[in-house]
Amino acid sequence: MIQRKEKHNPFGKMSRILYAGTFDPMTLGHVWMIKHGVELTGGHLTIAIGVNPAKKPLFSLEKRLELLRAVSKECRDDYGAPPEVTSYENMFLVNYARQIGAEYILRGIRNQADAKDEQAMRNINQDLAPEIQTIFLMPPRELCEVSSSFVKGLVGPEGWRDVVSRYVSPEVLVALEERLDPKPPGTCGSSSCCAPSYPPTAFPVKGGYVLVEGGKATVVPGSGRHDS
Repeated sequence: MIQRKEKHNPFGKMSRILYAGTFDPMTLGHVWMIKHGVELTGGHLTIAIGVNPAKKPLFSLEKRLELLRAVSKECRDDYGAPPEVTSYENMFLVNYARQIGAEYILRGIRNQADAKDEQAMRNINQDLAPEIQTIFLMPPRELCEVSSSFVKGLVGPEGWRDVVSRYVSPEVLVALEERLDPKPPGTCGSSSCCAPSYPPTAFPVKGGYVLVEGGKATVVPGSGRHDS
């Protein structure tokens, strides 16, 4: 029997942390969160996809679970175990955390808009489950503006693969190519059906936000926030 070396864990020897999201698709920002979550917990990390029936995701639940497992398997703890990957539906996040025995919820903060929303969510979670704490991590500068909707908004124009490859893993890039890449002209016998539809997205910049839609970017005064 292999003897496992105990790793110092500031959150408690047997603690479990839950990291949840839609991961549609998974980005390098998510990967950064997972790696640091593993480092914090010594491997007791559960990654969960929250299923929202009101949303129409780009990828199916099964595909997102597959991609999460493929990418996160490299984020192994000292014992060689990858994070657990699962999903939940029709439950408050804190109730799911309680169900799986998680003492902590892991959340990322990319900018001031995130901070305001995450603070409100944390306060509600504390009201519902005061025994479960929230851990906030801030990704490095190069990942602060990366989100799933931001990535989807970049797909389409000539050279999009080179751009998007900066923000997603190779496995996710291949999945995006298969799901969103337009077919060669004329292969379907119609000039319109080969043209894919890309969801609009917005990300904040100084003095407003950039709206990316149909492969075109427009600076709009005001404020905006994008999804994780």
